[in-house]
This record gives sequence, structure tokens and C-alpha cells, in this order.
Amino acid sequence: MAEASCAQHTSLARRGISPVGTAPMLRMRMLALLLAVALPSSMAACADPFTYTYNKIKYDNAEESGRSYTLYDIYPGGCLWNFTTAKAICEQDGLQLAPHGEAQSLAVLRELCAKNRYTCWMDGVPADPSADLCYLMSQEGDVHLQGCDQPVRFVCRDQQAACSDPFTYTYNKIQYDNSEEGGRIYTLYDIYPGGCLWNFTTAKAICEQDGLELAPHGEAQSLAVLRELCAKNRYTCWMDGVPADPSSDLCYLMSQEGDVHLQGCDQPVRFVCRQRAAAGRAAARGVAVPTEGVLSLSSHDYDYRLYTVDAAVRMSYHGAVEFCQELGAGWDLVPYWDDSSNAYAAVLQLCSDLQFTCWLKRKDDSRTGSSGPMLCPLMAADGGLQMQGCEQDVRFVCRKAQRAT
Repeated sequence: MAEASCAQHTSLARRGISPVGTAPMLRMRMLALLLAVALPSSMAACADPFTYTYNKIKYDNAEESGRSYTLYDIYPGGCLWNFTTAKAICEQDGLQLAPHGEAQSLAVLRELCAKNRYTCWMDGVPADPSADLCYLMSQEGDVHLQGCDQPVRFVCRDQQAACSDPFTYTYNKIQYDNSEEGGRIYTLYDIYPGGCLWNFTTAKAICEQDGLELAPHGEAQSLAVLRELCAKNRYTCWMDGVPADPSSDLCYLMSQEGDVHLQGCDQPVRFVCRQRAAAGRAAARGVAVPTEGVLSLSSHDYDYRLYTVDAAVRMSYHGAVEFCQELGAGWDLVPYWDDSSNAYAAVLQLCSDLQFTCWLKRKDDSRTGSSGPMLCPLMAADGGLQMQGCEQDVRFVCRKAQRAT
């Protein structure tokens, strides 16, 4: 501070103001000048970065189940810090420096930093670790590699919370029947508050466990459906496909804007599974899959579909069984005796509430008598269970367990 004081005295002397022995009025003018001219921040003494009280601005990211990101801003007179110090402060607080290689992290920093015209450090290891360069987001929201020793703001985020088993977790499944593919079903695997998103490998494995496939990036119909399920909800979603360089450890995803990108495979992202061309297999067997008039219902961990509201597809009992089973693994008529899953109530909602008669699954193939005709169960329009001839054409409901293997 001696150098700063000397410089100030010299400056005042050049303007004809004596810092010592001046009249009271001149001394007051000198004090006003000194108070009005702030010292450069580089000359101010900085508090300990690990004990300084930051102006912490939090952002709970709904796209990551409320994961908290915190901008470590400073009050007037506070100091900004280099990359190493910023990362150490996050770790001291049990957090992590927000990374540059994840779509969700980038989106949050554009809210916290770029929208406020701040430059912020981001975690990550550059391709050449010896270059002494570090990632940061510019005031414009772009990511750059720059020198690690400059003073910059930073954002810390929560460590990943403990997650349920991804293969047994009950997802919030949102279905889309794509009429352009004969009613092929696409399912967005969304999460409830507190749930976790998963990396590419896990997402693909969950689809396969459920007898489905991860929706691909290279098909126009798949892209159109994901723009409905994901981009319209501002979700980022994994898409299947092999990049030109399989060794790059990059995977396809659709951004919140509906664009397809190659990004790191380990970030947590939603995903969409679809049927394995079940409609095509059904058509090959002569079973027509309707494209309109299908009612869907999810209840007690089962998915139900009524075929069809407009009566375009009504079948005999055995035709209905074949139709449901051709939809894919796990699909069948609804068993009327299954009280554990509330199956009968689901069919009441889909059929009886609309005054429809619908086939139900037989308990066995036995006949009512030694020589009598085979009878099959159906729900009458009034909701009652009846046994009637199996050859009449009737509406029907198919169902599948949501975690069917």
C-alpha cells in the first residue's frame, strides 16, 4: 500500500493539491477525491478464497431431477480466482465444478453465467493436458480453452445423488403411437422427482430388457417422434447409432432444440425405446394393426390398449389373442381373474365406461361341457362378465407388464 499511497501523493501534487498542511476545505476535497477513485481490484487485499462469504446463486435443474448448481459470485471488493482454486473450493464444499462436456451442465451455465454476461470456469481435461489451458464459458455462452491462471467466476454442482437400480426403477412412461409406421409404439422413459437419468449404455440395455430397441438417429420417422416426445418438452434424449469413428467414445443424442449431435456417452440423459417392428411382423401374418382409434392406459405397472374405438378392428376371440401376441413380447389379452394388478378395473375404464363389449383372456382351454361349444369370456357393455361364443367379432384390450422381460 506504500506504493499506492506514494502514487496518489504524486498525482495530487501534479494537480496543485498539497496532501499535507492544506486548509480544511482543500483537505475535504482531497478526501472526496480519494473516496471517489476506487483502487484497482488487483491492488486490493483478497480474503482467503476458502473462507470468503460468496454471493451464492442457486439453480435447481428440473432436467436432472432438481440437481442444484451454484454460481459463486462475489460482492464488491471480492476477488475472482484461477481454475485450480475454483475447483478446490467446489470440492471443499462437497460439490464438483460443473463440467463442459455435458449438455445439461452447459444449459445451466448459459442461464447462470452467459445471461449475466459472466465468464465461468468449467471442469474437464483438454486433449493436451500439458498445454496449461482450462475450459471456460464465455460471456456469449461459448466454451473455450484459455489460460488457467486468470480470475474468473465459477459454478459448482451437487454430486450425483444415490440412484435406484435403473433396471427395476418405475419410470414415468409416455407413449406415442406413430401412425406413419402402422401404430408402432415409441416410449419416452421419463423420471419422477428424485429419479436418475442414465448414460447411453444403460439406456440401451433398459430398452433391450423390455423387449424394445433404443430409437435410432438415422430414420426420419424416429427423428420425427423424438421431436414430439423430447424436443417439444425441452428434453435431451439418447438415440441409437454407431458413429463414423466407433473409438471416439461419442454417442448420438437429440438436443432440446431437436438437433442431433455426437456427445460424450457417460452423461445422464433421457431416452426413448420403440417396438422392434412388431407392426411389420403382424402384417406379415395377415393381422392389420390400426393406425387410429386406439385408447391407451397405464395402471398398476401394466400398459393397456383398446382396439379400437371406431370399431374398425373387431375380431373373434382367437383372432384377438393372435393380434395382441403379435404386438411383441409380453403382450396378450387381459386376464379377467388377475385381481393383483386390478386388471378388470382397467378394462372397465376402457370398455364399459364407453359402453363397449370387449374380449378378456380365458383361464384355460377347457370346454363348458363334454360336448358343448367352447365359450370365451367377455365384458359386457354394462361391465358384467359373460361367457359367450368365441367366434363373434368383438372389441378387445391388449396389455403388457411395463417391466416385461
